[in-house]
Amino acid sequence: MQWQFTSFTFSEIFYYSDILYVLFIYYGLSFVIRWMPYNPKSSKSGVGFFDDLPLGEDGKDQFGREIFATDISDRIDNTKSDKAFAIGIAGSWGSGKTSFLDLIVRNLSGDDKIIIKFNPWFSKDRTTIIRDFFNKLSNILGIYSSEAKGTINNYALQLVNLNKSSWFDNITSSIKVKSDSTLEQYYNETNKILKQLNRKIIVIIDDIDRLAKEEVVEVLKLIRNSANFYNTIFLVAYDKHYIIESISEFNNQNKEFFLEKIFQVEFNLPDIDSVVLRRELVKKLETRIPKEYHPQIKGLLNTGSPSDYPFLLDFLHTKRDVTRFCNSFPLVFTLLEDEVNFIDLLNIELIKIKYPIFARILYENSNTFFKSKSSDLDQILLKESDSEDSNYKLEDYLLQNTNRVLVPEEKINWEYRL
Repeated sequence: MQWQFTSFTFSEIFYYSDILYVLFIYYGLSFVIRWMPYNPKSSKSGVGFFDDLPLGEDGKDQFGREIFATDISDRIDNTKSDKAFAIGIAGSWGSGKTSFLDLIVRNLSGDDKIIIKFNPWFSKDRTTIIRDFFNKLSNILGIYSSEAKGTINNYALQLVNLNKSSWFDNITSSIKVKSDSTLEQYYNETNKILKQLNRKIIVIIDDIDRLAKEEVVEVLKLIRNSANFYNTIFLVAYDKHYIIESISEFNNQNKEFFLEKIFQVEFNLPDIDSVVLRRELVKKLETRIPKEYHPQIKGLLNTGSPSDYPFLLDFLHTKRDVTRFCNSFPLVFTLLEDEVNFIDLLNIELIKIKYPIFARILYENSNTFFKSKSSDLDQILLKESDSEDSNYKLEDYLLQNTNRVLVPEEKINWEYRL
């Protein structure tokens, strides 16, 4: 395989590679900015920030997921069970899980369904998660049945009063209603009420990957045991890696397969096409950056090689990544527009967003890692290492401090040309 390299805009002798190539321009620009007079332009731009809200009831699907969501909705419509049926929607942080849930819910209309949205993020702790869930369930079902509210509240009270020491031990077993005759009574009465309603109960649970680990397990216990009711569908979105990590705190055995005991089916959220993300990035930036820079912004759509933005897709994976970048970069660019190169600044902001701790360490210790070849600072070089195992001091530091700088070791491979 033959590598191709793209030179920096300020000097043709340096070439992009992986992490380290950005450091040249970062240090050079940071050094210049220290001595640069601050002459900000007027702040009265008349524009605000981009929000990061989910689609909601009528937002437009931009990422081609609606067909997949509709198919799930249809399957929910045709599912009926004597016990609860749990569906997992797995996706990374910021991948659009909430918006995907919104797309599913849009197609779950009809008088034969009762949709309940529960967000455990609003509960104070793991004990109040139980109380808050059943309070919401009783209030909504109480609209349809005069018996529901009292029965469900009594059942919830019995659950809260259970021995807290066994709260995790029972997570994968059937609910132990026989251990308490009163609990068994209220559980059976609740199930009876649901059968009489003859409606599908659909519970939407979001944001469980924002919870503390013991709270995550409490929600899983709720789905698997406490609310294992007749014709009830749980639709739950989560970051699978964090959920498994939470489970492993309490039970590390076969943790990768543990969710199979909770969810009868799990769907991995489809990745957003990189071209779609680039278009979203361009569209947002063009509303915030002057028109004379639009040709360079459109260069973001270039998926070929070489590219002025060779690591763009490594740093922007989700709609949330794009939104965060488009909220920060235009502000920085407004301050430095007349002093820096557009492409260099955009690349610097990308690395600052992806590795903020690393960027800060680099800025504070620039004299340790870099040297200037000329008094004009037009050539910035890495300082050589004293070690026989590496070529440069920065490479030594990164390899020895991967946990501190939060840069994966596999990203610290680099090449350059003189």
